[in-house]
Amino acid sequence: MLACGGNSGAQLTRIQVSGTRFVHADGRPFEWRGITAFRLVEMESAGRSADVDAYLAWAADQKLTVVRVIALGKVIFDLPPERGLAALDTFLSRASRHGLYVEIVALIDTALLDLDLPLYVRRIGAVAAKHPNAMVEIANEPYHSNQREDVHRGEYLEQLRREIPSHVLVALGAADYPNLHVGGDYVTFHSSRSPAENGWGHVRDIRAAGDLLRKAGKPLVNDEPIGAGEKFEPGRRDDSPERFRAHALAARQLGIYSTFHYQGGLQASIPRGRELECFRAWREGGGF
Repeated sequence: MLACGGNSGAQLTRIQVSGTRFVHADGRPFEWRGITAFRLVEMESAGRSADVDAYLAWAADQKLTVVRVIALGKVIFDLPPERGLAALDTFLSRASRHGLYVEIVALIDTALLDLDLPLYVRRIGAVAAKHPNAMVEIANEPYHSNQREDVHRGEYLEQLRREIPSHVLVALGAADYPNLHVGGDYVTFHSSRSPAENGWGHVRDIRAAGDLLRKAGKPLVNDEPIGAGEKFEPGRRDDSPERFRAHALAARQLGIYSTFHYQGGLQASIPRGRELECFRAWREGGGF
């Protein structure tokens, strides 16, 4: 369907938007093959460069193209904003050396932090502007109770987008499914995690998501679908490789870009066991 993969050692160029597709500056198609790797910036900040390199090398070897990371946090792990910002520049350069693009999640847990949000997003944008492999998702799940009330509003997210240089690709953040925040340069959503139909509910629902792409009118990324886990947890984790293969195939047929989400990805651990089986099936369904 689309071409491009991790290209270690190559000079990456900033990707662009053409209708509902991502493309390189020369018009070649870019395929978003993403993975949850939330903790990588925190690991960089803690001096764990060998672990960061190991994860990025694995991701590039799997022909992934995008790692999704968190730049600050309080709940999944503790990453103070200043520490995350200080590590971000080095991390983006490291990811580029592995031929990988990075989706930086700027805001999470904002209700728990004393933070000037416009200033912080401006500083994230300034770092991202220096790195052609950087994109920004302003807020992870803006509707979440851990986010400030302002962050719940699409209008506020659009104001924050103006803090980031215009040449940096930006998504506002995934609204509650099936709603979309259609501002920004591309659109993220978190597809249904329905456990209906003996666990196949999330596959059924992604098959019906073509209307979301028409509504978006821009590249649409399924950034955090149901995650893979070692055991089935209804509405939260799935352990069926067959369902992950079917989910990825349906998204590819619809023209929706995908990110593989899994429990170990919260801590940027390389998939193993059942999570690895689900990843391999998802990769097959995605056609790479």
